[in-house]
Amino acid sequence: MGYDESTAIQLSYALTSGYWKVASRCFFNKLECLLFSTKIKDYKVTYHFFDEIYTNIDWKKDPVQSLPSMYADRARKIREKYDYVAIMFSGGADSTNVLKSFIDNNIPIDEIITFGAIKVADKILHEFNKSDKAPKNLMFEYYEAALPMFNYLKQYHPSIKLTVIDYTTEVLSLIDNSNLHKLFLSGCNINVNLTGHYLTYKTVSKHDNSCVVLGIDKPRILYDKKDGIFKSYFYDFNTIHGHYPKDTFGDDIARTEYFYYDPEMPYIPVKQCRQLLEHLLPIVDPSHPLHSTVMTDLGHSYNVDVHSDYVKKLLYPTWNTSIFQVGKHSSQFYGAGTEWLTSTNLTSNKVKDYYEKQVKELVVAGVNPGFIVFDENKKPQKFIEMYTKRIPIQ
Repeated sequence: MGYDESTAIQLSYALTSGYWKVASRCFFNKLECLLFSTKIKDYKVTYHFFDEIYTNIDWKKDPVQSLPSMYADRARKIREKYDYVAIMFSGGADSTNVLKSFIDNNIPIDEIITFGAIKVADKILHEFNKSDKAPKNLMFEYYEAALPMFNYLKQYHPSIKLTVIDYTTEVLSLIDNSNLHKLFLSGCNINVNLTGHYLTYKTVSKHDNSCVVLGIDKPRILYDKKDGIFKSYFYDFNTIHGHYPKDTFGDDIARTEYFYYDPEMPYIPVKQCRQLLEHLLPIVDPSHPLHSTVMTDLGHSYNVDVHSDYVKKLLYPTWNTSIFQVGKHSSQFYGAGTEWLTSTNLTSNKVKDYYEKQVKELVVAGVNPGFIVFDENKKPQKFIEMYTKRIPIQ
């Protein structure tokens, strides 16, 4: 079960993926790794994401090339590599910057795809309160962020194919037919909203030599109180998209391109860290007015909220912070976009029960509880998060 590490490193380039390791075995499926760890009773699981590349870079040295230039080069490289380029677009800061990196540099895009439970959202749109940015309102980002950009593109870039995927019917079918595992990306995340990801890959995979470009992701940064320095790392949940079980697609699946994470162009996160560092240094002080907005106290460290408007504007200067964006959800099994299915009268009790049953049977069964995060009702919410080795950036 699993792979030896030398084989895993080779496969990581073929899959553009990190891997989990326990004992001497490496896995590209988190659930398989946790089950194996539980079986052998060795709970020292580590996560690795192109360590041989990123740990050998001097993150303390600021690359000369500017971020906008790096973004443009990344877009050109993707375009040159594929015959069909599709961008998965949410309307958020990361995917908007990806989109602009192409169109502002006259780099052709074949298709832009956005998705949501549109039929459901239409039914409850009258209840939407724009001032409520709770994760449960994720579905309304479609109206506030994605749709306005699509209307702009229709007028000024009519050659780009624009696709809106409504996954409402599909997700109910997947649950009803016990195919929820098709959403179980890399054995790490299972969520209703991932039906949109699945249908995106299904659509793009019809084209030869195709890819799905994802706005993944901003660098993760923390301030280590003991060492007194900022460090960066990679988070396992960010590198699972596109990694479906082998039997999900009958033919070849479209490749996944993480726009900001590419081992062949590894300096984008380095430059992003350098861009942020001088602004973060004074905010470490708890008396700084932005401290509580940007920093979260974890005891041994301060975690930088890279989703804050302050950080997003530093990385993407053209980002419009008035665009509606919800807060990030904490659950990977019942996260944002799931509430309509599990917590409202829009679905039957049978659907709710069947969903929960499949989460228990397909996801957490057989895994040591120490690897699972539960809510106050002892309901499983996600596997514990895992990170690569922290790399000093100052």
